[in-house]
Amino acid sequence: MTLKDKLQNIAAASAKQIPAEARAIMKRSTQAVADSIPNRMIPGVGDPLPAFELPDTNGKRVNSVALAQQGPFVLTFFRGKW
Repeated sequence: MTLKDKLQNIAAASAKQIPAEARAIMKRSTQAVADSIPNRMIPGVGDPLPAFELPDTNGKRVNSVALAQQGPFVLTFFRGKW
């Protein structure tokens, strides 16, 4: 199964669990954030990301340059603390 397939399955499953009103709020909020960022600041497909450092799930600082030296990596964000 491809990543695209997995993401589509997640979206379909969450659509069944999240009330329509909540989904509409999430969609509007996501669009508001997207609209607030100038297009020149959004990397395109295949564009390199600027170097960054962020905390991982344990609070340890992770450097993108160091990760890239090890090979490709996936950057994902969690909404809030679970």
